[in-house]
Amino acid sequence: MLTKSTKERINISAITLFVNKGIKETSIRDIVLEVGLTEGAFYRHYKSKDELVIKLFLEPYLKLTGEIEQVLVQNGYFEQKLARLIRFLCESIDNEPILFQYLLITQHNYLKYIPPNAKTSFAIVEDFFQKSIDDNSCKIQDPTFAATVFFGIIIQSFTSRIYKKIDKTMMKDYENILQVMKDAMIK
Repeated sequence: MLTKSTKERINISAITLFVNKGIKETSIRDIVLEVGLTEGAFYRHYKSKDELVIKLFLEPYLKLTGEIEQVLVQNGYFEQKLARLIRFLCESIDNEPILFQYLLITQHNYLKYIPPNAKTSFAIVEDFFQKSIDDNSCKIQDPTFAATVFFGIIIQSFTSRIYKKIDKTMMKDYENILQVMKDAMIK
């Protein structure tokens, strides 16, 4: 069994505390107590809580954006790509629900830290819908609105799980999510 590095342990504990307690309400002391470190050990890895919060948003967000882009560059028709993207997101959310809760609660304040040369997940999906509109595959003729509908369905499905309105994994609803998306998007 591999032991997690101190930085990984800080990151995991911080994300969990931020999701469960709140970012403002979580102190560096809370994090180090959870990990079993001193504050000095924390500061060897991060200059401040703000730096930690931003890095914990940026690194997984940019990784996720790259993975979304990789899913969409694979060969296939609009419907196949849409199905792969939904499957990828459902599986990813099911595999790391705390991370996705963190991304969800931090995105509004921290998207501004995305480097100017990097695209957002929304922009990647918006481009996908623009190509689908251009090749006459997508029913919705506005790529921004199509991406909004897409993420709205995914995010609300996940949010309903966070609040225990739905008590099953995203993948158990994959076929339902896919059908709703197909009904909304495919000509």
